[in-house]
Amino acid sequence: MKNQLEKRLSDEGFQDAKVSMDETGNKVLVSAGVNIENEELMKKYRGLFSSTRLEFWDTYSQNDPEVTGFLADLPAITGFIPETSGGAFSNLGYCEEEDRLSAISDSLDHLAPKPAHLKLMWSAFKEIRNMVGPQPFVLYMIDTRGLDEAPLSGANLTKAEAQPDQYTGKVSVVLGFDGPGAKTWADMTRKAAMENHRQIAMVINGRVFSAPMVMTEIKGGVSSISGDFTQEVAMELAKNIRWGELIVPLSIVDESVLDQ
Repeated sequence: MKNQLEKRLSDEGFQDAKVSMDETGNKVLVSAGVNIENEELMKKYRGLFSSTRLEFWDTYSQNDPEVTGFLADLPAITGFIPETSGGAFSNLGYCEEEDRLSAISDSLDHLAPKPAHLKLMWSAFKEIRNMVGPQPFVLYMIDTRGLDEAPLSGANLTKAEAQPDQYTGKVSVVLGFDGPGAKTWADMTRKAAMENHRQIAMVINGRVFSAPMVMTEIKGGVSSISGDFTQEVAMELAKNIRWGELIVPLSIVDESVLDQ
């Protein structure tokens, strides 16, 4: 933990920062020279204590026999719009109001008996479903295949960079994996492509950032997370992904100005 924070602080220009642990090991004390009146700098400083968990999950499709009974028995829930088109997509439904997402997930968990390997995750952003009208958050059906941990995660990451797409001009976050990660990614994409171009969900801190349909096996250990990102947002996301998870999640419990 101490080494992780020291590296983050140093990388972001806080070379004078000091990190220490209290006697119990439950609290971390960080002192750094920060202009508290500079809101952008304070936001950057506080962001150093965040944790980013990157995961890649397989998904269920609406036409998978394992979920057809679950889909048929969905209860009516305020604010939730079930997906009724069927087919190869992994969308369970939609919601236009972010403050309803948790309540909808809780209702589905308690009111509808789910297949053992089904896990539900909301999109991180509203997604474009139609060219006009409100755009909703999307609820995805994750297939855990009985695993507690994702088959591919940030632990296998070697690179995360913001890059513009040469064809669309949109900015995406390009990822690179180590040897074992590249093999897992090739296996996942090969199976997804063979199963009617199944979607793979790219998840950050429990929210789906991207869920592309897989057309073919992807070799070479390279992938990307696309979305309606500005250059600044993509660079920030890439940086947080590179930093990865903290050994233990942190929350700021106190801030004070030290005497000079």
